[in-house]
Amino acid sequence: MSSKLIQQLAHQLSPFLPSGTADISARWLIDNRVNLRISRPRKTKLGDFRPAGRGKPHRISVNKDLDPLQFLITFTHEIAHAQTWDKYGSRVAPHGKEWKNCYRGHLEEILALNVLEPEVASAVKRHSQNPKASSSSDCDIQKLTRPEHQGPLLNDLGAGVSFTIDSGKSFKTIRRLRKYWLCEELSSGRHYRVLGSLPVAVHNAEEHNLKVVT
Repeated sequence: MSSKLIQQLAHQLSPFLPSGTADISARWLIDNRVNLRISRPRKTKLGDFRPAGRGKPHRISVNKDLDPLQFLITFTHEIAHAQTWDKYGSRVAPHGKEWKNCYRGHLEEILALNVLEPEVASAVKRHSQNPKASSSSDCDIQKLTRPEHQGPLLNDLGAGVSFTIDSGKSFKTIRRLRKYWLCEELSSGRHYRVLGSLPVAVHNAEEHNLKVVT
């Protein structure tokens, strides 16, 4: 493996990643023969993986507008897909135990570098213990990576609070259901489960002592 190639690739990656994590990220790309595309912002996903085929190597993409920690988590998530595919192909579930073990191992490699801030390292360690298919469902990661202007997460609210999500739909919280909240859609009266780690815009935020979204 060429150290010069790693340095060049790490230099290109460093603007998107937390300090001290570009070298290991570059090495993973080279070791696993993966092409990375820095993608335009996408609302439906943070990143994706496409396995090698038709003469092309593995390909992953990560949105360019992500917070450095979210970029690192998403990048590592997709690298784990590439490595799992190399070992098992399509014989295992995309986010099954094989992927979880691989993803966890990569997160532990990052933690072993001792380059993350203590609060961030603690959140990544908790995240690694039981990785989910999407880091968007991890409240600790969401709190550390969401932009200030996005306001609170649904989990920050209590019962009886009205809010709006990115799609423009408005709801009122009823009660918490572990990772979700049972909510009433204001326009229809129907009940839905809404993920607690979702950023929301709160109606009459001042009354609930919450940040006003601008």
